[in-house]
Amino acid sequence: WIPDNNRERQEYLLMYLIWHQTYVKSEELCDFLYVSKTTLSKSLKNVEMILKRYALRIDRKPNYGICMVGDEFDIRRLICDYFVKRNCLVEMDSDHMEQEIQELASYIQKQLDAYEIRLSETAFENFVEYVYISWKRIRYGHCVTRKVEVLPEIGKREEMFVKKLTRHLAESGGISYTSEEEAYLLLYLAGKRMV
Repeated sequence: WIPDNNRERQEYLLMYLIWHQTYVKSEELCDFLYVSKTTLSKSLKNVEMILKRYALRIDRKPNYGICMVGDEFDIRRLICDYFVKRNCLVEMDSDHMEQEIQELASYIQKQLDAYEIRLSETAFENFVEYVYISWKRIRYGHCVTRKVEVLPEIGKREEMFVKKLTRHLAESGGISYTSEEEAYLLLYLAGKRMV
């Protein structure tokens, strides 16, 4: 699959920069996309405008190329808003994505019921999407490293729920969750729950 219009190029470049956080030369991108440097730089300008909204940016190094830089939490927000909600993931196992999200949603719903934690429908969908993206990112070796400064008032049930959820995800994905990752899930849950 080769992107053949500006929107597709933009989405491809965004996904490329998100999932390959190493420097890539413009020539390589031009060759792959079959476009001129001028066309590439127009597409990259649009990509930079999107990245800016998430406090992310493109770093340029002579002889190395370009690379996206920014906080992992912001990268996940971008993936959630831009790709999952708009359902246009190019590179993230798109054929399995729907099924994986359904299975994850079903598991999370059972656990929320078991721990008597209530989320609105929208909050539930957002939480599932965030959990899915964090799980995928961790599997690719991209972890949140920034400590959560202040956790909001969280009950024992929420803590137990997140521990059980991360244990389940760790086992099913062959990964491990750091205390920072758990804290971000708690933070995300705290912002979504209904009191």
